Amino acid sequence: MDTLLTSLLRILEFILALGVLVFLHELGHFLVSRFFKIEIEEFGFGFPPRMVKLFKLGGTDFTINWIPFGAFVRPKGENDPEVSGGLASANPWVRLAVLLGGPVMNLLTGVILFTIMFSRGSYYDITRVEIAEVAAASPAEQAGLLPGDLITAIDGKRVDGSARLQTLVLARAGQEITLTVERDGEKLTFTTTPRVNPPVGQGALGIVMTSPIVENQTFAGAADMAVRYTWQQCVELLRLPGRLIAGTISPEESRVVGPVGMYNMYDYTRELDEEASSNAETNP
Repeated sequence: MDTLLTSLLRILEFILALGVLVFLHELGHFLVSRFFKIEIEEFGFGFPPRMVKLFKLGGTDFTINWIPFGAFVRPKGENDPEVSGGLASANPWVRLAVLLGGPVMNLLTGVILFTIMFSRGSYYDITRVEIAEVAAASPAEQAGLLPGDLITAIDGKRVDGSARLQTLVLARAGQEITLTVERDGEKLTFTTTPRVNPPVGQGALGIVMTSPIVENQTFAGAADMAVRYTWQQCVELLRLPGRLIAGTISPEESRVVGPVGMYNMYDYTRELDEEASSNAETNP
């Protein structure tokens, strides 16, 4: 019974969290539309059918709808270019700005949440790559790399995350590369040749990657890291098609997921969080 109740509560958490993200997304479209003087006929909380009209402000009906999830905006003349003052008759750049208003609002939400999280505790800096382990007789060991080394560049190209490092290494498999590394505050360079066919369970270099832990920062430092984190996620998303074509990521890893897949990721993250909290309580 407790397990069922926990599952139901977690599903409710997920629906509310996703609903808030959808609401903020639509709010972004609404604010950009109003900025460019595009009329909005309706801003609805939840999805139709309509339950009640709350009020009218600036020519916009604010409504509550029966399906309690997210929100929607209904611009004037959304699909009719003959409607004066509508979205379809606006300048193409204005329409693009309105279209991007939702995603940008979600990105700003991510920056705010990351800032709060980073200012309250330690976290992994995913924009840097640290060597956690070096396999015996691997190219990394033969080159002299050690656990704790921070890999900052490969052949002069900046490494800003584990995915970027993997892409750069695999692109040069079987060829000599130069790695720039930080070790105890000193910058060092090493040369090695990534393996084309590494042993099972190992990569081309023979290292296990992690990210350095950063302790909680000032609000300004946390905000700076939040922007970097958010930007890194955008960059990795744009790099995804190229990585898929190059074969550095499998189709299974890059598949698009729907609500069920999103919930599974949310549920997995919540379980990890609860496990970490439990370990912290039992191992003070």
